Amino acid sequence: MIPEFPEFASVSLELRAEVMEYIHRDPPAVSEMAFTNMFAWRRTYPVEVSRRGDALYVLAHGSEDRVFSCPPVGAPDAAEAAREMCGYLRGRDQEPLLMRLPRGMAEHLADDGFQTEEDRPNWDYVYRVVDLAELTGRNYEKKRNRINKCLAEHECAYLTLTPDLFDEVLHLQTEWCDLRNCEFSPGLVSEDLAIREGLEHYEALELLGGVVFADGRLAAFTIGEAMSPRTAVVHFEKADPSVDGLYQLVNQQFCEHELKAFEFVNREQDLGNEGLRRAKKSYHPHHMVEKYIARPGPGMV
Repeated sequence: MIPEFPEFASVSLELRAEVMEYIHRDPPAVSEMAFTNMFAWRRTYPVEVSRRGDALYVLAHGSEDRVFSCPPVGAPDAAEAAREMCGYLRGRDQEPLLMRLPRGMAEHLADDGFQTEEDRPNWDYVYRVVDLAELTGRNYEKKRNRINKCLAEHECAYLTLTPDLFDEVLHLQTEWCDLRNCEFSPGLVSEDLAIREGLEHYEALELLGGVVFADGRLAAFTIGEAMSPRTAVVHFEKADPSVDGLYQLVNQQFCEHELKAFEFVNREQDLGNEGLRRAKKSYHPHHMVEKYIARPGPGMV
């Protein structure tokens, strides 16, 4: 069982069902609070959980041994929970810090005396599934052209991702990492580990995935999960860069075939990367999930 506050336990598959009970009662908006993100990245960024009445408290370990509180899940009073977590962090000789807070919660904390600031690199991009599946209208003309070029130049086929395709997915992931010298990038090494964790526990995590074969070989894959009854989230997406239009194709096909039951798809953040930001904006998000950082204000205990 998840221990009672102030005790914490590391996120594990054994705790998934209990964590998901809290998430189902209070579905998160921020992508970091999806269970797979908490679990798959845990070797690089460990996550701990504790229960406090009807609330789930979540601690995340960032770079340079920094520990911070994530948004409390299901807390009847977010400000009270935030004050409690700040006191706990001080007891661990950590800066009292809350991160990845959605805007509404950040505004509530500001009213309570917390100092808040935008965390723009971590804002999530959220799209209507139907927009990405159909790509209709002038806004998506370039996307349609790239897909049509891909289909004209290559024999492509989409399949739902199933365990019999995992070896080929890992082969593509290895090739992709070799092209980008992943071993010299801590972020890409961490992502590679997270992808492999996701595949290893694919069914237990209840993931959704799709692949595209181009000219007889698996050349693209995407993996996500349900965040709420209305919103899915995409965690990983990779394609052979030598096949023009393949990223656009796997995105469109995944939305068309796997996400029909959802209204929205969260495609996570741009991390401040300008190229990634342009790419995400080019799909015309329906809205952004704004995230904030909060610290106790002057005079707060």
